[in-house]
Amino acid sequence: MAGFGLAAILVPYFVPSLRSRAGDLVKASAKLFLEAEFDADNALTEWLVDTAVDALMRVPFEKPMEQRRQHTDRVLDRFFSRAHAGACRRGFDHEDRGRRYQKHLAVIERALRRKQARAGAAHAPMFAHALHRLATERHAHGLR
Repeated sequence: MAGFGLAAILVPYFVPSLRSRAGDLVKASAKLFLEAEFDADNALTEWLVDTAVDALMRVPFEKPMEQRRQHTDRVLDRFFSRAHAGACRRGFDHEDRGRRYQKHLAVIERALRRKQARAGAAHAPMFAHALHRLATERHAHGLR
C-alpha cells in the first residue's frame, strides 16, 4: 500500500500530464485505506464483545453467588485488558486510544443490555454486576 502511495506521488512529478489526476488518485487511495481500517476495527471490536458476552452467558448457575461473581469479574477483566491493548495498538495518539477504548465499552454495554432484556431472571445478578463494573471502568478512565 505504501509503495502504491509513493508511486502515486512520484509518477506525476516525472509525467506532467498525470498531475491533475494524481490528487484524485491519492484521495481515492486514502479513502479505501480508511474504509478498510474502520471495517477491520469494527469487526475486531464485535468479535471481542461477542466472545466476552458468550463467556458471561456461560456462568455456572449451580455455583454459589460469589463464584458466579468471580467468573463475571474474570471475563470482564479479560475483556478490559484486550480492549485496552487493542485500543493502544491501533490508536494514533492518546486521544484516539481513549476514543477507541470508549467505543469498546459502549459496544459491550449495548450488547449486555440487549442480552439482559432477553435473558431470564437467573442471569439478572450477573448483568447487574457486569453493568456496574462497566460503569466503574468508565469512571476509572475518566470516560462518559
